[in-house]
Amino acid sequence: MDGRKDKNGNIPNEKTKLVVEKLNELREKEKSGEFVSHGSHDILTEALGNPDHGGHVRGVGGKATLTSVFKRKRRCNQTEGMLTIKQVEEITNFLTEQVREQTRAEMRVVTLDILKSCGIQVPKDLEVNMNVPTRSSCQSVDPDPFANGSKEPIPCDILVLEESSGNRVVATGTLLKSVPGELVHGVPLLEDHVKVKILYVVEGEENTPLPLPFFGHESLGEIKGSWAQWPRSQVRLSIENLIDQPPPPKKIRNNLMEGKKLVDAGSAVESRFNDNEEELAPFLIGKDMFLALPNSFKQLYNLYKNRDVDFSVDVDFEEDILYYPDKVSFTAYVFGDDLKKLLNMEYIRTSCVDIWIRFLQNEITKNKLQEEVGFFCPHKLGLVKLRPSIHTKYVNHSITKQSTKKYILAPIRQDKYHWMLVVICLERGEAFFFDSMADGSLENLHTKGSLSVAYRTLMNMDKGSRKTKLTWKVVKCPRSQQVGLVESGYYVMKYMDQTVSLVLKKERDFQKHFTLEAYTQEIIDDVRERWCRFFIDNCL
Repeated sequence: MDGRKDKNGNIPNEKTKLVVEKLNELREKEKSGEFVSHGSHDILTEALGNPDHGGHVRGVGGKATLTSVFKRKRRCNQTEGMLTIKQVEEITNFLTEQVREQTRAEMRVVTLDILKSCGIQVPKDLEVNMNVPTRSSCQSVDPDPFANGSKEPIPCDILVLEESSGNRVVATGTLLKSVPGELVHGVPLLEDHVKVKILYVVEGEENTPLPLPFFGHESLGEIKGSWAQWPRSQVRLSIENLIDQPPPPKKIRNNLMEGKKLVDAGSAVESRFNDNEEELAPFLIGKDMFLALPNSFKQLYNLYKNRDVDFSVDVDFEEDILYYPDKVSFTAYVFGDDLKKLLNMEYIRTSCVDIWIRFLQNEITKNKLQEEVGFFCPHKLGLVKLRPSIHTKYVNHSITKQSTKKYILAPIRQDKYHWMLVVICLERGEAFFFDSMADGSLENLHTKGSLSVAYRTLMNMDKGSRKTKLTWKVVKCPRSQQVGLVESGYYVMKYMDQTVSLVLKKERDFQKHFTLEAYTQEIIDDVRERWCRFFIDNCL
């Protein structure tokens, strides 16, 4: 550039002057980073506006080459913009771990959602810390009273968690000895759960859902006297602050049983009444009532009067009676208190209706009409408000499995005392409603919607000539005269008995065979006696 100046230091050529000005401008841009040289394409080439000729470099002599001036870029196995195998492995390992952690978190959420959708109550602490250890390595090693249960049963309160008011006591029982993974009614004992025996259920808490239902049992009232697994955060060990409960019954020793043979001991019991009436603690019915009972009642009474009221009898149901989803068989538990209520003409529990279904099923099988009549499980029907998803799943599954039958009997426990009956005639698309209340109305039936939808779904799948809409009919049936509605369970069992008898006789019009006249006590006692006889002969 100096060679282009005159003796005064000026550049006379205008084109050269423009190139110099551009060079100065490019130098400033190069300093600021706005211009970056690439190989032979430097600021001079940019200022001149044309590239160097191949093999030559301007301004450094004729023998200078591109390689000697600009140096060749060192070769490497890595293409520009590409990653090495090692880098790929590192990134893969990192992402794999991230995905694994994310998957675990999502699976925990999905698992909880599945449990909730199935109607299973999930403890709050399980939702928050599903896999978080509850003890640190530095925590005190004082003995944990919950660890593996205990050698001796420990009295405890059974709680449920309420967001508004905290823990609420729903039952009392005992903490039982258990080991991790132990099967509790066929289900492995979960982490942070313990095995407890339910001895007493607080009045009004009978429908409290179980954390983990089993064998079709969904609520506390159904498993009184049995055991279950419960979140240990909701089990409070207590000896002094237990809920007030009835004193344990006195155990009576007698010689009224010889092995498994039952003996008619009416006279022996009469003398026992005369000796010490208070010793007959477990069930207790009055002396006059006992002496007036049919023989089967006395046998049942004498069989169990020397046992604790918490005893239970397990009665298994075959899969093709109540048709549980996933081919799950069903076990009914009849407790001492259930028998007490039956013998005393008090309200009956669901387990007693279960046994009546078994009785009617036997009658149907004897007449080879098992393809004519089916039954819905009263336990599942009673969950329509408590656990609607489980209720709906069962009704849809069961009606599909029994789609070839003509009639399905659905005994429904509307509340603690009140029972109703629905008889669905699949052949004609009719539903007959039986209610022992004087003002019995379909508006009171909680399960009407789910039964109607299940029938409509079945008919849409069948695509036959049958009606797709269920027609409901209120049967003018015998009405209970008892204000307390205690009789409604016995009325429903009689409705079921009459309905099956009509089916066996090939009668189609149920309405003309029922009247509004109340059942006599003799009719109710006949139902109770047949129940006792069947229970003694087939369930013990």
